Amino acid sequence: MNDNERALYIISVAAELAGVHPQTLRIYERKGLIEPKRTEGRSRRYSDRDIELLQHIQELTNEGVGLAGVKHILELEAALEDAAAEIESLRARMRKARRDIAEAEERVHLQAAQALARDQNHSQVTPEHLLAALVSQPEGVVLPVLERVGVPAKTVRDRVEEALQNLPKVYGQTAQQAQLSQDAYRILEAADQERTGLDDDYLSTEHVLLAMSEVTGGVGDLLRGLGVTHDTVLTALKDVRGSHRVTSENPEREPRGPVPGPRAVRARPHRRGPQGQARPGHRTRRGDPARHPGAVAPDQEQPGAHR
Repeated sequence: MNDNERALYIISVAAELAGVHPQTLRIYERKGLIEPKRTEGRSRRYSDRDIELLQHIQELTNEGVGLAGVKHILELEAALEDAAAEIESLRARMRKARRDIAEAEERVHLQAAQALARDQNHSQVTPEHLLAALVSQPEGVVLPVLERVGVPAKTVRDRVEEALQNLPKVYGQTAQQAQLSQDAYRILEAADQERTGLDDDYLSTEHVLLAMSEVTGGVGDLLRGLGVTHDTVLTALKDVRGSHRVTSENPEREPRGPVPGPRAVRARPHRRGPQGQARPGHRTRRGDPARHPGAVAPDQEQPGAHR
């Protein structure tokens, strides 16, 4: 509770501070314009915030606004205040998401995906480019996970290469400035949800693979067609990671807790494809994950203001 919301003043003091008669305060209360706190004995107690509100009400009434009009004005002002707080919260989340994506680029092989898009004259970095980058890198846990599932990495590379060949090509400056597509961005957001479901502290390539396995269409259909489902990846991940979680910037040397079983994170529908909505991002801890292949430590979220 803020200091200006502490109920400190009895009705006579509040009336004097607000410049009104105590009976006027009772009228305001009956009209729903103000709601003071009550003691155990039911005596009214007013806060500094209440005094400010009373003074505001007085200003409106002195300008000729009736009490019904005052009530409507106060409701509109409260709604605007709530909307402003929600907008600021959304802006804070957007800023965090942009920071997270920027910091995740190297660790989820976005640079390799962007290079691939440029080489093939594609205007955007799509989920197919991300998947191609994941299965083309020897480090990390993606290749061992696919091996555990029983799917050769070459098979995935061949399938995703076929999908890339079907993408439209562009030439010139546009191809040299390939940007992350909305679908790829949503997969990275969904990957952070997988990180949360596994109780990991750092975003890593296995989270991206898990997120891809649940996408409807595109890379999701490609992976599931090969038997790479969310459950099979999660089961293989438990074997590859030794039932450990990513809880530090150097996970190979630090003890980690057990990975939840498939049912712990599986009870949710497939994520939507190109027109779908990604689930909101979750919080992460800040750190330098440079020693862990595929790990990234996003900034800690700054919560937005709420009433």
